[in-house]
Amino acid sequence: MRLYPPHSSILSILFLLFVLLCGTGTAESVSDISQLSISSVTLTPEVYAPGDRGTVELTIQNRGNSSVQLASVTMTGVGLKIISPSYTLVSPIGGGDTRTYFFDFIVPMEPGIYYPYISVNSARSGFFKYPIPIRVDATKPLITLSQVPSSFTSGREAVVQIQVANSRPDTIRNVQIIPLIHGEPAVEAMEIIPNQYFIGTLPSRETKTVDFTLTPAIEADLTFVLQYQTGDNKHESDVTLPLRFSADKKQADMALSSVSFSTMNGVQQITGDITNIGLEAAYSVIATIGEGANPVFPYKDYVLGTLNADDFANFQLTFEPIGTSDTTTLIMSFKDRDGNQYMQSFPFERSASVYDGTFITSSSGSSSGAGMRMGGGGGVRVTTGGGGGSFGGPGPMQGPGSAAAEAPSDSPPLLLIAIGILAIIGGAYYIRSKKSNKQSKKMGRKGWKDLKLMKEIESYDAETNAQDSEQSTTSHAPDEK
Repeated sequence: MRLYPPHSSILSILFLLFVLLCGTGTAESVSDISQLSISSVTLTPEVYAPGDRGTVELTIQNRGNSSVQLASVTMTGVGLKIISPSYTLVSPIGGGDTRTYFFDFIVPMEPGIYYPYISVNSARSGFFKYPIPIRVDATKPLITLSQVPSSFTSGREAVVQIQVANSRPDTIRNVQIIPLIHGEPAVEAMEIIPNQYFIGTLPSRETKTVDFTLTPAIEADLTFVLQYQTGDNKHESDVTLPLRFSADKKQADMALSSVSFSTMNGVQQITGDITNIGLEAAYSVIATIGEGANPVFPYKDYVLGTLNADDFANFQLTFEPIGTSDTTTLIMSFKDRDGNQYMQSFPFERSASVYDGTFITSSSGSSSGAGMRMGGGGGVRVTTGGGGGSFGGPGPMQGPGSAAAEAPSDSPPLLLIAIGILAIIGGAYYIRSKKSNKQSKKMGRKGWKDLKLMKEIESYDAETNAQDSEQSTTSHAPDEK
């Protein structure tokens, strides 16, 4: 006879088995997912510009002793475009081991902070999520013209200073400056040194100054392009410098003054002063005659050399007029510090008397008898008097029939020579007289001393003779008795 347990006992046993099975599964599930943690997260770059592509590097560590089988690792975020697919069917993570996962994404164009998250799912049960803050900043590095010349001249060297300031909150890499004209390298259109400049890495809130030396040959818009990277993303910023030619406010500038004009046997001569009224030195200054005349010996041209700012020099030129025109052009040519050639013209109308003497060999630097009027085009009208010194020097304006106009007087030079000779003779006489007086005084003092000594000697002799006479008289007295 078989004994069957009561139905209540069977049900109780089945319930206990179910509870044990459920309890075991739950314990394994809790132990499985709780062993995992995120040990490190790295964002490249750290801060993003709008539209940048970025990468997150995620490391998961198993802190337990038993391995954990993962079902998937995924990245999810609102506003971001996730490029990398989710990791599925991943290999188990052993106790104490780590696994690294990479996700690529593109940030939105709108600046702000976004919070995508990483979801780690266990193969048995359980999961956890890990949020990652991503910052999008639209700030650009600043590129500015920190120092620019007041004007540009074709063929003249100029220095332009560029300053780059990293105003972004992160470090930018591969920073360089490239000068361009119409999108092409500026070095193809002008001389520019350097033709580009590599800065490299520029940390946040730091600046870098770069000098570009350029010699423009054409008028153009010179654009300095700043190229840089945030992570692997390339960006640009620029600043434009308009190159427009104008007169240099500091360059040398010539002014004509103290002009005198003369004629002898058909050959004419002009003398005067040239002054550099600019703020820079003029080099290789040469005076010559331009249109309306033919330069002749002895002063076909006149080299003045270097004229510093506010400096002046005399010049003289000889020439023969061409045709019947009464207009002649004086040309002053000079160079700047870069070797660029400049020319200034001074047209003038001449009206001079005839002088039968010889040409002067040096300019007197004055034109006391000359009247000067600046013409509307910068020209000079020179009118000289017939009387006075060489080539219409000081003296009143005389008519062509006056005696003063026929032959100039040589009195001033002879008078100066005579005064000089008299001064030399007078000085020598004065020095000799003074020396003679000094010697006379010395001899006089010596004579007075000798005379006094002689008188003392004579007085002594007289006293001695008197004493001798008295003694002689005394000694002869008894014989007389």
